[in-house]
Amino acid sequence: MRPTLKPLALLFLSFSSIAVPSYQQCSGNQSAANNILFDRDCSTAYVGLPDKGKVVLDSYSSFYTEDFCEEYEQLREQNVLVKSQINTVFHAKLDWINTLFENGKEILTKKSEISELNTQSEIFSQKIDVLREVIADYRRRINTLTELISTCPDEAQCDQLTEQLTETKRNYFANRRESRALSENVDQISMKTARVYQEIESLQSRVDNMEIRINELDKGLRELDDLVYDRMYKYLNIYGSTAKLLFSLNMDEYIQDRKRRFGSVAETYNWKPMLFKNVRLWLNVSEPSEREEYQVTWSPVIDIVTPEFSSFGKEFISGNPESSQNPILTPQDIHTQNLESYLENSKAMPTSFASLVNFNLHGACLLKGRNLGEHILPYVSATLSAEYDVKGFASYHAVVNQHSILEFLREIKSRGFLGFGSVKTKIRKTESHQRLVNITLNADSYAGKEITNRYKRLLSTGILERASIAILDSIATRRRGPNHWLPDLDEEGSEMKNELVALGPRLNMTSMMCRSAGRVFCDNGWEIGKFSFSNNSYRYKSETKAHYEESISDVYFQTFSNSMAFENVPNQ
Repeated sequence: MRPTLKPLALLFLSFSSIAVPSYQQCSGNQSAANNILFDRDCSTAYVGLPDKGKVVLDSYSSFYTEDFCEEYEQLREQNVLVKSQINTVFHAKLDWINTLFENGKEILTKKSEISELNTQSEIFSQKIDVLREVIADYRRRINTLTELISTCPDEAQCDQLTEQLTETKRNYFANRRESRALSENVDQISMKTARVYQEIESLQSRVDNMEIRINELDKGLRELDDLVYDRMYKYLNIYGSTAKLLFSLNMDEYIQDRKRRFGSVAETYNWKPMLFKNVRLWLNVSEPSEREEYQVTWSPVIDIVTPEFSSFGKEFISGNPESSQNPILTPQDIHTQNLESYLENSKAMPTSFASLVNFNLHGACLLKGRNLGEHILPYVSATLSAEYDVKGFASYHAVVNQHSILEFLREIKSRGFLGFGSVKTKIRKTESHQRLVNITLNADSYAGKEITNRYKRLLSTGILERASIAILDSIATRRRGPNHWLPDLDEEGSEMKNELVALGPRLNMTSMMCRSAGRVFCDNGWEIGKFSFSNNSYRYKSETKAHYEESISDVYFQTFSNSMAFENVPNQ
């Protein structure tokens, strides 16, 4: 048996030896290798984005009329008054909310007080019930003693009974006094509880009125906000002007700077810029310091178009400040791709590019009469983000214990027939994988090690399935149903026509396979004779090695992010 199979087909796709960024650590000045990656052969150095680029205003054109902006300025002045009203109403609402909160706390305190009063009343009532029984018992004893005294035969006995009667009456009246005192306490508690309930009702009434008032204030705030927005709506949605901004990345200078840090070793590498994908230009388009507070959330920009980025699929982005924040990008999950998809998705960053910032009338009128170089660039403080793929290598070395697998098959076989579904189910359920196959995983990054460890069980399952089929084909007779599917091994016994591993979770439990695929799976398997199995197993052990080994290596990719800011350069 000489398996040279491909159990990693589900995890890693084949990739050529083309030079791409990798995890390889190459010789030289490693301390200078910040933002630099090397290919696997240490022949090419890939440089990421510089920390900072430059942006300059190239041109500005407006299409608004003077009448629009004059009306806009008048509305701004009116909106300042409306905003003052909004602030007044808002602070009044806050005062009501604070009062509502304090009243709510007081209600909770009084409800807690009622709970304590009810507890005390319950305790006193229980004591009163006990005393009633005691008093009734004393009354019965008094009646009995009185009757005995009236019929006592001699003076000595009468004196003794009289003394007992006196003591009993003393206890009787003492318990009555205690019972009355407790009853008075219960009455006082009841009156106090009723008073607290009245206070709670009064507070609750105040709370209800405050909630009504707060709702009225909310309605007033919405109406005032709507008034401002309705006045300004057309200025937010009508095109006003366009600024053309030129961005330069200074990639050539940055690469030369990286090379100088390497000294003479730099000449041993072919220096290239990193290939990027998912490039985005993120712009902060708000200028709160020069706008009224109510305008901060209104974007002066309709959209931003960067034609150069169409090749990255990101030509257009919104100018809304909320959607223009630089995203937090983290390393993505491991993924696989072939050479064509890598080259299609990843491209060199342009050394410079232009972006067209289209302002609405709100933004255009704010810029009217100002130094454009000083005011437009702060509007569009830019950050560029991009993603890049790093190629990693992962491999495994498996040592399969064929003799242990034979013993495993002997344990799971049933009388006369061993179905493929049963073999697969037993392999998936067994906890003896380490006894049957030993797998050593290797990867050149933490992420690669994580994914190989994650799929270690899947790898061992696939290897054991293939080994079991090969062994059973050697010692038993294959039986197939009319529409058999069971994988075949070629004449050399090394290559499967169907990848078992590729089945993944589709092949779950035998019963599930029978229900979902009829008798196709249940009819496939091996004829097992009691004596032939033992004899053939003995022969197999004597003719084959106890272990065989296989090694597979391939590549994976991991996505990382890179970003840079831009320095505003005033026009000369």
